[in-house]
Amino acid sequence: MNFQKNKINIFVVCFYFASKGGNGAAEVTLSLFNSINDNKKLFEINDTKIKNIFLNFIFKIKNIIAFIFKIKKIIRNYNKNVIIIEGASWIGYSFIFFLLGKFFFKKSTFIYHSHNIEYDIRIKNKSNKFIIFLSKYFEKFLFRYCNYSTVVSLNDKKRIKKLYKENPYILENGVDIKRLKIQKPIFEVPKKYFMFIGSYWFNPNKEAIDEILDKLYPIIIKIYPNINFIITGSGFPLEKLKNKNIKYFKNIKKNNLNFLIKNAEFLLFPMKKATGTKIKIIESLILGGRIITTIHGVKGINLISESIPIIYRENYELKKIIKNKIYKKKYSKNSKRIMLYYKKKYYMKFIFNNFLKKINLNE
Repeated sequence: MNFQKNKINIFVVCFYFASKGGNGAAEVTLSLFNSINDNKKLFEINDTKIKNIFLNFIFKIKNIIAFIFKIKKIIRNYNKNVIIIEGASWIGYSFIFFLLGKFFFKKSTFIYHSHNIEYDIRIKNKSNKFIIFLSKYFEKFLFRYCNYSTVVSLNDKKRIKKLYKENPYILENGVDIKRLKIQKPIFEVPKKYFMFIGSYWFNPNKEAIDEILDKLYPIIIKIYPNINFIITGSGFPLEKLKNKNIKYFKNIKKNNLNFLIKNAEFLLFPMKKATGTKIKIIESLILGGRIITTIHGVKGINLISESIPIIYRENYELKKIIKNKIYKKKYSKNSKRIMLYYKKKYYMKFIFNNFLKKINLNE
């Protein structure tokens, strides 16, 4: 790679496959990378075919070491180098990379870009106590010793301050507008459907999908007997597809997914309490999807309207919203103005450039 001298060189490092997008973490990383105007290079790990946990761990450690040597070759002769560590996988990988990076690249600037609060996720997922302990230690270390650290919302900022007495910057989740193009799929799309977006292996998504299948879907089909339920994302167990009106589309093309979002009867996100902000909900707001969700689904998102997206608390409220088609009535007014607001608010290029100005990186 022929980097120009005397320019900022930015290396984005993630421990998952991000260059094709697909899931929330990958979309955030890819949007951030695409928003960078300076010399840039993405380092990622494609571990999608390695299912064994131990082998996956070894594979990632080997890749982390390889990253160090690859970056060392590139940055040898340049003045200002910035390394962004994407914190959307187990924080131990970020910790190991940071320790090695600080040893080999002493003059580089390190930014820890957290997507969620790792400690809270481990607690919620009821992880092994030793893993929880390590994760908290690693997270505190990164927030304290990286040159800059970020969170995605004011709520997460307050939580980090309470946990670690650190004061990170806010770098909100954003989207690459170019990735919101719409194209009708070549596969058959049901005439009437509602949908959920998100990989089943991510616990907050699993909770939400199970909630729909076990509790909400029976309510909905009593109102709309012929409506289909579409699930997108990876990891969904096929044995759960017992009903012919439940469709599973695994990792479909981004522009096809955008079409499904735009044309769905409604999007249902019964999210439980979790950190971070939901990129799928931000993208759906920009695309004009009719969103029905809980208060946890919009956590950290700066809402322009009290009525869009539609927020429910109890299942009887959801039943009323769907039966009376409230989602259609509320979205029929001012939808274009609202879409434009979110498009401007969550354009990652603006978000990231404003962050660089705050930290005076260009000086």
